[in-house]
Amino acid sequence: RFVERAAKELRQWQELLAVIGPAVSIWGSARIQPDHPYYKATVELAAYLTRRGFFIITGAGPGIMEAANRGAREATKKSGTSIGLRIELFFEQGINPFVNVPLTFKYFFARKMGFVNLSQAFIAMPGGMGTMDEFFEILALKDRGYIGDLPIILYDRQFYAGLRHILKDMARQGMFRRPLKDLIAFADTKEEVYHHIKKSMAAERKN
Repeated sequence: RFVERAAKELRQWQELLAVIGPAVSIWGSARIQPDHPYYKATVELAAYLTRRGFFIITGAGPGIMEAANRGAREATKKSGTSIGLRIELFFEQGINPFVNVPLTFKYFFARKMGFVNLSQAFIAMPGGMGTMDEFFEILALKDRGYIGDLPIILYDRQFYAGLRHILKDMARQGMFRRPLKDLIAFADTKEEVYHHIKKSMAAERKN
């Protein structure tokens, strides 16, 4: 049963990969409410990227995830731009109403493979422990060469100032395989995020 369910979960994102265009993953705090500045910034960011041809992928939940799916869905009449990869947890809320391509997973590894293989960029909006967990897992994959040079972007320099200091200290002590500047980028605006993504895609085409 495990093998059959896992194979089914892997097939669903593989089938999606065959039909979507370039996509970015956006994650952040699930506790952010619609009146919060970060929620509004995420809606605007997702809409901005969607209008420029990107599909938006989230964990399908509330807060920042909802904001990203909302921005993608409201930015264009094209169907299928707002994707949600939901994990089945007994305490987890359902899929937010702005997802128009829902995929449901029981196994974390299959869901994680979906995020990694479907995305051309990873954007960490402000968030808590779950956000940090996602960020460091993606960062570890990039540092070890598993996702190439796909950009990992931390949104809001002020919010991430403390983490940036810690990461720089780790880098100075040789705790990363690659230079920190090659691993992560910071942004404060949707235009800056787009610049990092386009720069990475241009470099990939040259290679």
